[in-house]
Amino acid sequence: MAQPGTTTHRVIRVQSAAGAAVTGLVTANFTFTGYQRAFTASVWSTYTTSAAITEIGSGLYALAFVLPAAAGWFDFYITPDDATRVVFSDHFEGEVESQDLDSIYANVVRTAAIPSGNNLIGTEVAGELVAYRYNQWSIAIVDQSGAAVDLSTYTSLALSVRTTNQTTKKLDATDGSPTGFGLSGSALGILTITWPESTGTLASAADIYDEPGRDLFYEVVGNLGGDAAKTVPIIRSSPLTILRREVGS
Repeated sequence: MAQPGTTTHRVIRVQSAAGAAVTGLVTANFTFTGYQRAFTASVWSTYTTSAAITEIGSGLYALAFVLPAAAGWFDFYITPDDATRVVFSDHFEGEVESQDLDSIYANVVRTAAIPSGNNLIGTEVAGELVAYRYNQWSIAIVDQSGAAVDLSTYTSLALSVRTTNQTTKKLDATDGSPTGFGLSGSALGILTITWPESTGTLASAADIYDEPGRDLFYEVVGNLGGDAAKTVPIIRSSPLTILRREVGS
């Protein structure tokens, strides 16, 4: 099963009438004829195809030819310019589908476990901070096929921390604000978040490190492709846990 307009590959063998291998042939030594029939059609028609022959050796040749541009059935014939020559096989047939197995697989949302250490874009990633200490997260972001997401194409990265019911603002941060806070995404799909020893204070809330044991929600968003009209979540989590593990001040 192949997709419309793609190139398919076969191997043919050319012999003389006496059964000897015929060598030294090129594309011009053959005539190629393609027929197509759409799945909903009742008649066959010819289609314009391009084909090429490359000699392998000992009478064997690699054949490459282009399939019909629409889904359906196809028949493809190879005719030598010398009637005393015999081609095996001189006829190929099959189906052309608008989707092949690889493209279907790539677009199916799979429920298999996420690869260890990787996180689907937009998914929930558990967050944990040690209060009043420098914290840095490096989070690998992948798409549904497991490939790294190019985060360098996202602009205006921003992080927000709210209460889990999202009614109380605790922190809004961007790269460099508040002082010491870092937020960046790489072309290799690594999201880096640097939390300073103090996240500063807001008009209506204290430092988030003053919230041990309280359920908080965080989210990182960015503008997809630099388009401010396409602000999307990169990761999110509930809760964001604040821990007190330090010894001394």
